[in-house]
Amino acid sequence: MQLSFELEYHGWLDIKAAAQENEFLIPATFMSDVIYDCIQRVSSLIEGASGTVIVIQAEPGEYRIRIKRIEGSCTFEIYEFEDNNFCSEEIEQGNRVSYGRKPFVMQ
Repeated sequence: MQLSFELEYHGWLDIKAAAQENEFLIPATFMSDVIYDCIQRVSSLIEGASGTVIVIQAEPGEYRIRIKRIEGSCTFEIYEFEDNNFCSEEIEQGNRVSYGRKPFVMQ
């Protein structure tokens, strides 16, 4: 999965998540420090964690990207929570909007 970030002029951050043929755009707000959170979560994978969840706030709603390391590969799932910010629901209660699997390569 490739994550790319584009700062919009009005203070939003467009996050494009691309894996295989799938591409998904997440319109993130700065209700949390999403850039720092993404770096911290990906760093935990590089340091050996078996999985992580990146939480991204939108208005309204929330997205979560779940990444799991499985035998040299990573699975990526993006879940959408439409009207809940900072929600406490389990990730599976969200609507899975994207899925992918890629080799885990550190560059």
